[in-house]
Amino acid sequence: GGSLYPSLLQRLAVVPNEMSREREYIDHTIQFTQAAYGLSEVTEADFDVVEEAVPLDLDANSSTIKNIRLWDYRPLLRTYGQLQEIRLYYAFIDVDVDRYRLGDDYRQVTLVAREIAPDELPQTAQTWVNRHLVYTHGSGVVLSPVNEVLEEGLPNLWVRDIPPQASYPELSVTRPEIYFGELTDE
Repeated sequence: GGSLYPSLLQRLAVVPNEMSREREYIDHTIQFTQAAYGLSEVTEADFDVVEEAVPLDLDANSSTIKNIRLWDYRPLLRTYGQLQEIRLYYAFIDVDVDRYRLGDDYRQVTLVAREIAPDELPQTAQTWVNRHLVYTHGSGVVLSPVNEVLEEGLPNLWVRDIPPQASYPELSVTRPEIYFGELTDE
């Protein structure tokens, strides 16, 4: 009873106009956060924006430009799952971003660990032997550069499959077993 009115007010009045309705409170939060971190005396400065990319600027910043992330982690996680989970008892939990040195360059990559998901085994396979002796660990990772897309619109997988296959020797996975991960609770 008593929580119906606030819930309706929130849903019908606030949510459709959330920014305008809560602007005052957002401003207060920003002001107090700036004061707490000693940032209330920061001054803003305007900069002229150049709309076009100058080839000289692109060349001078090529290492930055080739690390611009094109992949959003949410659809990428689904794509990795469709292409590379491979078995029902493996799962990808989240996409991580890292960087690796390949030759003379650092390359930003996204990667996921192929974790064991014993709860995904069929009910008939949910035995003590299977859960504790057979299906004990995940297997390897999937890794792709943040800025490359294949013709089909898929990520360019630099590390893939079981056992892991790497496109570059620096990315070789010699011990693919994953015994402890985000799904592990035993």
